[in-house]
Amino acid sequence: MTLGVVTGMASEARRFGGVAEIDARPSGGRRERTMVIARDLAGADRLMSFGLAGGLDPQLQPGDLVVADRIIAPDGTEYETDRLWREDVVSAIRGVVPFRVGPILGVEAAVTGAEDKARLLERTGAAAVDMESDLVARAARDAGRPFIALRAVADPASQAIPAFALAGLDESGRTRPGPVLSGLLRRPSALGSLLALARASARAHRTLDKIAPLVAMAA
Repeated sequence: MTLGVVTGMASEARRFGGVAEIDARPSGGRRERTMVIARDLAGADRLMSFGLAGGLDPQLQPGDLVVADRIIAPDGTEYETDRLWREDVVSAIRGVVPFRVGPILGVEAAVTGAEDKARLLERTGAAAVDMESDLVARAARDAGRPFIALRAVADPASQAIPAFALAGLDESGRTRPGPVLSGLLRRPSALGSLLALARASARAHRTLDKIAPLVAMAA
């Protein structure tokens, strides 16, 4: 059985490198590119959205995993994830990482402010937010393929993200330190926020490291 995986970052996709049955591709956080990749991967038996997310639920801590039971698109359309596959994944990761089963909200632009996150939580009830999952869910629905989404919280609900930090990801999903350093030189007061984001992201990446082999076996 083959698995198509869409991520935002190249480092997220590399966690499945070398597994012949898994084709993982980064979109660089570009919505149009995400849709193209998701449709191309819809020839696989299953589709998954995998990677980092922003926390909306204030109870979620950096590194906590959200196993989506449904995806809420920006226009309000909802996509259910595959129940049996989701239950298999939950069984595989139980006791390995802290996780919550709940909805993930798809957005067209990154959510960087704590107040914006609070408003989205109030409006949608979603546990987390990302820019890829709703598009992968749509491609899976259109192709009649089972779909799940697994996202580790990189920035909790209370944490704001300096806007220039987002400039460090290119369209291939690789990180570029230059734009981030340039932004920091213009706004040195944001150093504390940037370091906090780096620590939180590191915890989220460790979660992905732990679950990727288990997810590959559960696929």
